[in-house]
This record gives sequence, structure tokens and C-alpha cells, in this order.
Amino acid sequence: MSFYGPVAPNLDLQIKFSAVRVSWPDLSRALDSAGYVVDAGNQTASRLAYDGELTAFMRRFKPDTLANASDEEIARRFMDYVKGRVAQNKSTLALPQLRHIANRVAKLRNTSAAAG
Repeated sequence: MSFYGPVAPNLDLQIKFSAVRVSWPDLSRALDSAGYVVDAGNQTASRLAYDGELTAFMRRFKPDTLANASDEEIARRFMDYVKGRVAQNKSTLALPQLRHIANRVAKLRNTSAAAG
């Protein structure tokens, strides 16, 4: 008999946060690696999680590559990344349409340019 692993593997674990600051991409990856599916719960939390995941994805690019790529090209690469996670049975957020992702890429670029 092993004492490692989940005590009740069929237990539906729900974690609810209230009035805390959480790095959604880090939390999502940690829960994903533990085998839990992340459900953001409401539209604001979903957008924060989506923006966090998109921002983390964009940080993988070298600055000159990111600067030379169009918003739509980055959005397409992000869609491919998410589809790859789905194919590997890893949890991920639902994808909006390509044009919406491209708009978020543009907004995140403007936000990071203004901050830096």
C-alpha cells in the first residue's frame, strides 16, 4: 500500500480565491502538473487568466522577433500552442477567434511598451 498520491482520486477539488493576487499562469501550471483542471469561474477571472497565459507565451520570443512579428502571426502561434496543449490532454483556456487574440496581442504590446 502506497501513501503517495491523492488520497481520494475521484474527489472533485475546488479552490476558490477571494481578494488575493494570483499569477494565473503559474497557478494554472501548478494545478495542471498536479492533474487538476483549472476553471476560471467568471469572465473577469477568465480574461485575467487568458491575458496571463498570452503574456507568458509572448515572453518566450526574443524581443527583436516579437517586434518584427505581426499581431496576427503571434495570435496564430498562440492558437497552435493551445491546440498542442489540448492534443496532449493538458488543461487550457478556451480560445476566442483569431481576430480577438490579435487584438489582445496588440493591447498587451501597448501596455508593456508604455510600462517599459
